[in-house]
Amino acid sequence: MKVVILFGDYAVGKKTIATYLCAITGFRFYENSCTQEQRGFVIPVLWCFDQPNGGAQVQSYETFFANACVEVCFAELTAEYETLLQRNRDKLAQEMHDDLIDLEMSEKDYFWHTDEFRYTSFPGDMQGKRYFRLDTTNLSPEEAAYCIREAFHL
Repeated sequence: MKVVILFGDYAVGKKTIATYLCAITGFRFYENSCTQEQRGFVIPVLWCFDQPNGGAQVQSYETFFANACVEVCFAELTAEYETLLQRNRDKLAQEMHDDLIDLEMSEKDYFWHTDEFRYTSFPGDMQGKRYFRLDTTNLSPEEAAYCIREAFHL
C-alpha cells in the first residue's frame, strides 16, 4: 500500500488532481480509516512551511502510515501565478468544492495568503522523503495525475 500526499499553493489543483489520481490508480481519498483491501490513499493538503505547526497534520499522516509500514510519497504541485488565478475561476474548481466559491473573496484570500505564508517547499525542505515536484502550469489534471502515477510507480 502507498499513500500520496499532494500539496502546493492555493488553486494549484490538489483536489482535482487527487480525484483523477484516485480514478487511474484505484486509490481512495483518505478519510481517517484504512482497510486491508485498499491499494492506497491520496491526501490533498495545504502545507504551510513557514509556520511552527504548519506541517503538523502532514507529520501526523506521515507518522501514522510509516508506523504501519506504508510507503508515504509526497507530490508537490506548482503552477505559474496567472494559471492559479485562472484555475480558481474555472467552473471545474468550483464543482470540486463543497460550497460555491466567491471569486472576488477567493482572490483576495489568495493574495493575502501568498503574501503571508509559504505553501511551496524550498530546496532541502523535503530531504529524506519520497518526493516529486510537478509544475502543472501546462498540464491538465488528468496529465498531472498520470505524471504522479509514473513518478511513484502507483
